Amino acid sequence: MPLKDKYVVEKRHITNRSNRSRRSMSADYAAGHETANNNANADAHVRYFQNNNVQASYHQLCDSVRIVEIIPLNEQAMHIRRDMDRQTLGLGRANDRAVGISICRTGSFAEAYDRFVWATAKACVDRGWDPRKEITAHSFEDPSRRSDPQSWLTPNGVSWSQFINDVARYVRDWEKDTDEPTKAEEKRPSVSTGRENMLQNGDRGDAVEELQKRLEAAGFPLPRWGADGSFGDETEKALRDFQTAAGIQVDGIFGPQSNDALNEWRQGTRSLKRGDRGNSVRDLQRLLNQVGFNLSDDGIFGPKTEDAVKEFQSTYGISSPSGNFFGVAGPATMAELKEVAKGVPFSGRSLKLQSPMMRGEDVKRVQLRLQISADGIFGPQTDRAVKSYQREHGLSSPQGNFYGVVGPATWDHMF
Repeated sequence: MPLKDKYVVEKRHITNRSNRSRRSMSADYAAGHETANNNANADAHVRYFQNNNVQASYHQLCDSVRIVEIIPLNEQAMHIRRDMDRQTLGLGRANDRAVGISICRTGSFAEAYDRFVWATAKACVDRGWDPRKEITAHSFEDPSRRSDPQSWLTPNGVSWSQFINDVARYVRDWEKDTDEPTKAEEKRPSVSTGRENMLQNGDRGDAVEELQKRLEAAGFPLPRWGADGSFGDETEKALRDFQTAAGIQVDGIFGPQSNDALNEWRQGTRSLKRGDRGNSVRDLQRLLNQVGFNLSDDGIFGPKTEDAVKEFQSTYGISSPSGNFFGVAGPATMAELKEVAKGVPFSGRSLKLQSPMMRGEDVKRVQLRLQISADGIFGPQTDRAVKSYQREHGLSSPQGNFYGVVGPATWDHMF
């Protein structure tokens, strides 16, 4: 049986007009989501969207048993708030142009993930999309409010880049016989339930005792029961306190992300957040200024520093699974910031307004320096900002024929 026939999409289209607009749509890309409900499978979500007026919906829902379509793919669904949509791919608003596909949290994560990959790949194959260019995440479009689907992929050991790679492999192997393991199946995450290799309230044993000792060593005490090997409310509170301080998903469950964060914490890597003061904050502010922000390096993490961190994270797609370190400079943010702040030599590619519009990390760097929306697309706004920068710094050539073009002279002046 070919891979394309591995699953069946059950079409159970809802009729609730609050959640189904019935407006036609030219589907140009896919947007990944997760349902953020530990107790609701695809069936439960079908009932929810049918019976509740929430003005929200996905096109398809994937759990460990089925793939259900509740809105036809040629109709608009309401899966990303229009007023918060950053349109990072430059292909139009998600509610007007994107297919919303969501993974459910119930059952076997590996089975649900495989269906999530397959459904996304099917949308790409059917419409001729390039998975590396035409798939976005809710977290990228509305990072100040949402962090899915990474909020469920990351705790289960799957990065966003692995997801994209798995979809691309399924697209490539679409006509292959499923008796031959596809690369996506070979790369399935090691956990199979979303809870294996994790610790949570109610667990007991040596692994829990080890966690408790690590929490105490990191400065999150267990004054009543100590490291007794029993994961109760006190341990959960200490873990939640640590997750909050580390700027990672706050769920009271100890998994790969919490383990990595605890390792980093014990090595002295601490997150910086609003209200912090000192030389570490001053170093952060100086790095932010190097990439284009205009902050006072006073060593006080106030609202302007927080806004700059949020803008940088939005630009480079850095967000914790739960979104609750958005605006907090944790290890991932600091590493990316240091990399960007290094500066890179001029690539030889002059950046300018043209059709089709130029895209890329070098465009993002210029936009950050110009303190405009850094979507990586050299459009009219970027063109105007470049011209303004060149006028201000006297960078136009005598003939004006590189006016609005970021060539070697403008690049070197910026960086």
